[in-house]
Amino acid sequence: MKKYRNIFVAATSQHVGKTTSTLGLVSTFMKKGLKVGYCKPVGQKFLDIQHLRVDKDTILFADLINFEIVPEMHSPVILGPGATEMYLENPDEVGLDSKILMAEKKLAESNEIVIYEGTGHPGVGSVASVSNAKVARLLDAGVVMVVEGG
Repeated sequence: MKKYRNIFVAATSQHVGKTTSTLGLVSTFMKKGLKVGYCKPVGQKFLDIQHLRVDKDTILFADLINFEIVPEMHSPVILGPGATEMYLENPDEVGLDSKILMAEKKLAESNEIVIYEGTGHPGVGSVASVSNAKVARLLDAGVVMVVEGG
């Protein structure tokens, strides 16, 4: 299976089309016959469904790509209530980078390309050292930056 460079979709602010752009990329690569994986490495708006806690966008992509959601693989880090405090109290014990890298490893095994969707605006996650820029660099992914028009 040929491998392509993974893509990280980030944005200059919230609500400017990150998820829509990610959907377009995933759909386009799928139409070209590629096996496409999806991951929201850092999420902040999550849902608890069937004992699974995942970012809300993961559910949308599970339906599109038709995969069974594995939270550790598709939504490895959730910055929900208390997450920042937990990180600040024990940054070495939380292991956010290793959770993201484990997801990347698992997704790489079964996909030709993985599209990673960033979260919120550029500063989201920075207090826990998982900003969009750091995560994209950690994943060695090419970056598509979505900006507001005007």
